[in-house]
Amino acid sequence: MSDVESGDFEDDEKRDFRDSVEKMRGRSSRRKILKFFGAAVGVIVTAGFLPEVGKFLFDRMTYRSNVSVADRKIYSPRYEGEQWVPGGVSFALRNDGNRKSLFTGAQITIEKYARLKACISGSGGSEIIESCYSVTLPVDVTPKKTMNVDLRQVVENENLTFCSLSFSPSEKDEGFVHLYLLDISILQDDGAAIECGKLIVATPKEELMTRYWVPDHIMQEDKLLKREEYLRVWAGSQGSNADSVIRCAEANDRAVKSIFSSAGKAFMSPVMEGVKQILKSGEYDPKTYVVPKNSAQYTPKCEKQD
Repeated sequence: MSDVESGDFEDDEKRDFRDSVEKMRGRSSRRKILKFFGAAVGVIVTAGFLPEVGKFLFDRMTYRSNVSVADRKIYSPRYEGEQWVPGGVSFALRNDGNRKSLFTGAQITIEKYARLKACISGSGGSEIIESCYSVTLPVDVTPKKTMNVDLRQVVENENLTFCSLSFSPSEKDEGFVHLYLLDISILQDDGAAIECGKLIVATPKEELMTRYWVPDHIMQEDKLLKREEYLRVWAGSQGSNADSVIRCAEANDRAVKSIFSSAGKAFMSPVMEGVKQILKSGEYDPKTYVVPKNSAQYTPKCEKQD
């Protein structure tokens, strides 16, 4: 082989080698670029995906309840046949947690109390059903007294459950009505307390008008009378001592106003809402006043206990 041919062969080999090296460098660069973009996409996907995965795993590994009071209604004492069933409160409990919750008790603080004597005679009362209430409220009680009552209520997760407490006074005397301003919490089995708010409760009855409470002014035969005028007319027609009746009515009026003036945003039954409105206006017309009804949705049935 001549020198020329040999040199040409060597040049070809060098060119082939350089070409191979350049191809390898090109493939390596493309691989780096692909790896870079792949890593970048991975970071973006991971940044959005991992928190969701973490939350999913945390929720599954951490079982907890999250109960709140979605609503509450105070229902009035009522007739069932010829018997008188005490009123109470019904709580709608919502559990947004991922496990069910068990409530084992309720804590009731008596913020204020008033005992109203019947100042005007009325018709006889009906028998109070002794077994249709869950809480016996003390009478003539000192304010801020706290009492605990047993309760067993399961609130399933992601569900709405109704829990009811019904009230009756320890004194079963138709001659008196007992007014309470209550602050209620319900207690979970782990010791956590769920605040349910303040309530105004009248027991054993809510029919206060004229017999237990006479507002500042009352309509009588199309004439607006002051409390004292109205009571003197009534006492004269009944042969009763007007001064004694007036003293009784004024004492009850002070007690009713004391309860409602301290109530703030307390919850109460439709009947007590009516009393509140009459307190604001100072006037009561028996012909136009309509006693509000309970909401059937929130009124539990009386289940007699053995």
